Amino acid sequence: ALASIILSTPLAYLSVKLVWNSGLELSDVAPMDVVKKIRSEIVSTKGVLGIRSLKVRRVGAKTFAEITLQVPEYLGLEGSHELASRVEENLKKSLENAEVVIHVEPPEKEMLTEKLVEKLAEQVEGVKDVHEVNVVYAVGRLHVTLHARVNAGMSVQEAHEIAEKIEERIRAEMGTVDHVLVHIEPFEDKMRGAVVDERKFRQVIHDIMKSFHGVLSLKRMVTYVVSGKRYVDLDCCFTGGIPIEEAHRVASEIEQSIKEKFTEVVVTVHIEPEVKAKA
Repeated sequence: ALASIILSTPLAYLSVKLVWNSGLELSDVAPMDVVKKIRSEIVSTKGVLGIRSLKVRRVGAKTFAEITLQVPEYLGLEGSHELASRVEENLKKSLENAEVVIHVEPPEKEMLTEKLVEKLAEQVEGVKDVHEVNVVYAVGRLHVTLHARVNAGMSVQEAHEIAEKIEERIRAEMGTVDHVLVHIEPFEDKMRGAVVDERKFRQVIHDIMKSFHGVLSLKRMVTYVVSGKRYVDLDCCFTGGIPIEEAHRVASEIEQSIKEKFTEVVVTVHIEPEVKAKA
């Protein structure tokens, strides 16, 4: 009796396994090892940020996969299509007999490349502030530049080591960056233009403009915040027959004065002549 039980146990296991596999084939459910293989192949492809959805089914010996990928926004339409084609080609080689359909979507807001670069850089010890992050995708290569502020009393060697740590962290976490350049500058206690109160921001601008009284008058100020930066457009009327060279110098001083008070600002000064009232 004991021998019968011992012999029947593996037979029962094999029978259950056979029934299970047959059921999977009849229900077109793909085996978990196939799904895992597909996921692994996708996430190992350079440029893929994540998988939004994955639907896999098996019909006979053929595997059908419908995939929605999250791809970096800097790739654009052509780059996204190339990445999707690369994923499709890799899967077909890996699975041998497969039909693959891929959709692409942009990343979530918090996963946007510039935001991710800023977040990674700010996590490096010694970094006080990160700004002017630029991400450019050109000729199949991703270039990242950024400005990082550190303690003003830090030595050049110490600042350079922080810059190297920022570069290493970005490369390690993102994996798709070909070139990283970090500009280190001393930290100054400035207000963040993107988050400062609107009334306070306008008041500071008006105070700056007062120092140029007699040379120009502020006709109009337009300010708005987009993607973590505050834009300020100033229409300035210059008095008298001031030469354009001098007007440009004054406009540059205004821009510099504003940037000395705030970070994350983009300043544009429009120059126009003062309109005299008709007699």
